[in-house]
Amino acid sequence: MQLSRFALSLVTLLGIAGGLTQLDGAAQPWTTRGPDGGRVEVLAVDPGDAAVMYAGTAWAGVFKTTDRGVTWIAANDGLTSRRIEHLAIDPQSPATVYLAAADGLYKSTDAARTWRPINNGLPALGAQSIAVDPGSPNTLYAALSLTHPVHKSLDGGETWVPVGDLREGNVMALLVDPQNAATLYAGGLSTGVMKSEDAGATWRQVTSGMTNLAVEALVIDRSAPATLYAGTRSGGVFKSMDGGGSWSAANNGLPTLAVRALAIDPITPTTLYAGAGTAVYKSTDGGSSWSPSATLIHADVLALAIDERTATQIVAGTSFEGVFKSGDTGGSWAAANAGLIATRILVVKVDPRSPSTIYAGTDIGGLFKSVDRGEAWVGSNEGLPLRGIRDLAIDPQTTATLYAATAGGVFKSTNGGATWIAVNNGVTAVPFIHRVAVDPQTPNTVYAASGSLPPELFKTTDGGQTWFKIARAASTETATIAIDPVVSTTLYAGTFSGLSKSTDGGTSWSMTGLSGGRVFSIAIDPQQPATLYAYESCCNGPRVMKSINGGASWTPVNNGLTNLNVTSLAVDPLTSTTVYATTRRLSTGAPGPVFSSTDGGVTWNEMSDGITNLAANAIAIDPGASDRVYAGTDAGIFMTASPPPAPRQFALSVTRTGLGRGTVTSTPSGIDCGDDCGATYVEGTTVTLRATAALGSLFIGWNGCDAASGATCIVSMNGDRSVTAQFLGVPIGIPIGGER
Repeated sequence: MQLSRFALSLVTLLGIAGGLTQLDGAAQPWTTRGPDGGRVEVLAVDPGDAAVMYAGTAWAGVFKTTDRGVTWIAANDGLTSRRIEHLAIDPQSPATVYLAAADGLYKSTDAARTWRPINNGLPALGAQSIAVDPGSPNTLYAALSLTHPVHKSLDGGETWVPVGDLREGNVMALLVDPQNAATLYAGGLSTGVMKSEDAGATWRQVTSGMTNLAVEALVIDRSAPATLYAGTRSGGVFKSMDGGGSWSAANNGLPTLAVRALAIDPITPTTLYAGAGTAVYKSTDGGSSWSPSATLIHADVLALAIDERTATQIVAGTSFEGVFKSGDTGGSWAAANAGLIATRILVVKVDPRSPSTIYAGTDIGGLFKSVDRGEAWVGSNEGLPLRGIRDLAIDPQTTATLYAATAGGVFKSTNGGATWIAVNNGVTAVPFIHRVAVDPQTPNTVYAASGSLPPELFKTTDGGQTWFKIARAASTETATIAIDPVVSTTLYAGTFSGLSKSTDGGTSWSMTGLSGGRVFSIAIDPQQPATLYAYESCCNGPRVMKSINGGASWTPVNNGLTNLNVTSLAVDPLTSTTVYATTRRLSTGAPGPVFSSTDGGVTWNEMSDGITNLAANAIAIDPGASDRVYAGTDAGIFMTASPPPAPRQFALSVTRTGLGRGTVTSTPSGIDCGDDCGATYVEGTTVTLRATAALGSLFIGWNGCDAASGATCIVSMNGDRSVTAQFLGVPIGIPIGGER
């Protein structure tokens, strides 16, 4: 059972007195809301204290437990990448921990409280594996991505030099012989097992007898290091008893599935554990036979680790359900994920009628639901055979009705996600659906876009019972769909060739004024639906564009969004000048900040405190309290209940001088007077003033404008401003033109 956010905070607070401390600093404006679990790539147990464990995740960084997995806390201070490939603990000084990440190597000397990069001498690449010489732990070996050689350090990672000629691009494991430090092994996806007998200077392939060379896992018997086991992608387990000289299959009882994780009992090394598919298998005879120790529900087993001292505690990391733990050598297992929030969220939706209900769609872990704003979550996947949720749409009138876009088509729930059924009659020829949208006025009308070629659009008018193709929005793929909330026959489709518009419910489409580039995100102002925001990637560079006339014309609103891809946009339903954007770095695809604009996109300000270096993929706003914003990230849902900084307001005063009479009006509105008056405007607003002389008067001119032409004055509100309008009274009998 998952702990509530409050209960978890209490556990963390109480743990401080017992040595458990929050590793990521003080509370920030964004706070984590769960759900627990996620993709765990690697696990490591402190050899001196089995209560201390580390979990390296695919997207959310490192987590640490000091209570055998009862609770976990994030341990990412100093990491600029949260994609973790491998972890290694110094066996002589366990407070020293090394990790291989997507942007290089890191080292901690305070048990993961803080990290620092150790890449001196390394090319600017990601790292895949790291090994510590157990007899001389300042000697390290690291395998990098692509086909760069293994690198070696003799000073605890401070400097590195390339060694040897190993050119395996995907080294999944590096081992140092615990009794002969000159002997190394490397397991890779293309070369099988490689061996060095001169501390990495030269390598040779040792795969005789192996029928599958895609090695996912490699372990060594420390008491008899000539004995090795290799787990392969499709050939099961292979065993060598002569240091890799020859191998034989050791698969009796194992399924024909990828073996991605292996672990040897350090006390009784004839006992082994293998992660194959969604189960952990156990052998007590050195791999001669295997039997299932646990079936971990749905998720594949990616990592295994054992308590070094007693060998009774085993932990398993899975592809989307986090960590499972056994305290009885694999006899029974239970999830151990409280605080380990590493689920990649692609979709966030808030129930428009019950805003405390939130839905979170994941990349491979299915759909989660919370009815208390993220305090607790439950999986809502019964009937969903494929767990990747590409999009989710809520019927705004009957909010228990949901539609999910998946790689297996469209699924529908009429009970708030408790159960699902496929509704694909008419879309089976193109099963991969990645966008779905419900007509807010006629919710039995739903639109769906295929996520593969050909780029089809589908429509149902009976709640998904039957679907029919409608006109394609463009000849290229449709990336996103948006529906006008007032005139719901008006649709917008972001495509790989621009933004298309339909005014007849998808029967026909025409390209808007935003054409030629790829449009990945659209947001419609709920209060003024003619106002649109769209992210375009085109020849003029990536930029956010704004239209105030339903897409007929566009202007860039990109001030503050530099060298960024915008992954999602959202307009505040209560304050339409407030807009949010999630981003990624343009050149690298690395996580970018979350931004807010409080002036309709004129300027953007970063608001990433609490989710720095963490990718945000989607954003949603509480329709009843728009200062409550949810971000779907690579580490679950985050929430901020603090509004973005209020925009600065500046005063514009207009003084009328002269003996004549007349009025001054403004665009935007605010000034409309025949005497002295004033109004306030948001910083950055351009105000256009117009003077109109009364009968018997003549407008003479302006003072205080940035630009003036005749009766028109332009003022940029970058501070308090004062403008004077002069009117002249004209004696009777002199012709009057009304203005000059």
